[in-house]
Amino acid sequence: MQYVDADFKDVPQIVELCQSGFPYLKNTNLLTKLFELYAKRGILIVAKTDRAIGYIAARPNLTFFKDAFELKPSLLLPGRLGLIVPWHLRLLFAKGAYLASMSVEPEFRGQGVAKSLMQLAMQRLEQKEIFVEIEGTNNPMSKIVQKLGFTRLITFFPGRELWCKS
Repeated sequence: MQYVDADFKDVPQIVELCQSGFPYLKNTNLLTKLFELYAKRGILIVAKTDRAIGYIAARPNLTFFKDAFELKPSLLLPGRLGLIVPWHLRLLFAKGAYLASMSVEPEFRGQGVAKSLMQLAMQRLEQKEIFVEIEGTNNPMSKIVQKLGFTRLITFFPGRELWCKS
C-alpha cells in the first residue's frame, strides 16, 4: 500500500469512497468540486493498493470561506454538508487547520490506514492547532484521535463532536 498526494484523476474514486462512508452525501457534482479544491489548494492524500482504498482531505482554516463561496454560498449554512464544520464554529478556530473528511473502505478498516492518513495530513499541515469533527457514533474515529493526542472540545448538534490537538 502507498500513500500519495491525490490528483484530479483520483477525485472520482475519492467521491465514491466519501459517499460509501457518508451515504447521506448524494450531490456527486458538489463533492467532485470540493475534492478538486482540496487537490488544488489543500491536502488530499489517498491510500492506494491497485485502487484508492482510503483518503483524507485537510486544509488550513483560513481558506475555508473563499472556497465555500467558490463552490456554493449555501455551504456556509450549518448542517448543509456534513464534511464542513458550521460557519459559526469555524470563526472561533480560524487560526488552525481542519481535517475535513476521511473514509477507508470497510475491508481495510482496523489496519492502521486511517491513523496513517491522519498522521500524514497533520505533518503536512504544520499548524499549532488541528481540528476534527466526529459524528458521535463513530467510535473507531474517536479512539484514533485520542491516540493521536486530540481532546474533545465541544459536542454540538446531536451526535457531533469537535476535537482539537494543540
